[in-house]
Amino acid sequence: MQQNNESPIENLVEKMIKEMAAEKTSVDFTAKLMMRVQSLQSEKSISYQPLISKMGWMLIAVCIMALLGFVIVNADQTKSGLLNTEAMNHFLRNMLQDLNLMHSSTISIYAVLFSTVMLFVQISILLNRYQKRLRIN
Repeated sequence: MQQNNESPIENLVEKMIKEMAAEKTSVDFTAKLMMRVQSLQSEKSISYQPLISKMGWMLIAVCIMALLGFVIVNADQTKSGLLNTEAMNHFLRNMLQDLNLMHSSTISIYAVLFSTVMLFVQISILLNRYQKRLRIN
C-alpha cells in the first residue's frame, strides 16, 4: 500500500531531475576550493595550553613543602602508625595560629590523602594522553 503512495512522488522527483540541466563549474573551481580549504586550516591551528598552570604548580610545590616540613618536624616522635593525627593537628595549628582547626578523624585524613594521590594519577594520565594527541597532529 505504501508503494502506491510513493510512486507519484518518485515519478515527480524523476521528472524534476530530468528537467534540471547539469550545472557546469568554472575551470579553476578546484583551485579556488583548495585555496579556501588551506586558508581555513591555517586559521585554526592548535595552540598548546598546559593542563596545570604555573600557579597550580606553585600551589602543589607549597603543599609538598608543607608536608615535608611536617615530616621533618615530627620525625623524632616515638608514636607508631602510618599517620599521626595528633601531630598533624599540632603542626597545622602552629602553622596557622589564627585558624581554629577541628579534630579530624583518621578515616577522613586517609580519604583526603587517597583522593590527592588519585588526583595526581589522573593528571599524569591526562597529560600523557593530550601530549600524545598533540604529537600525532
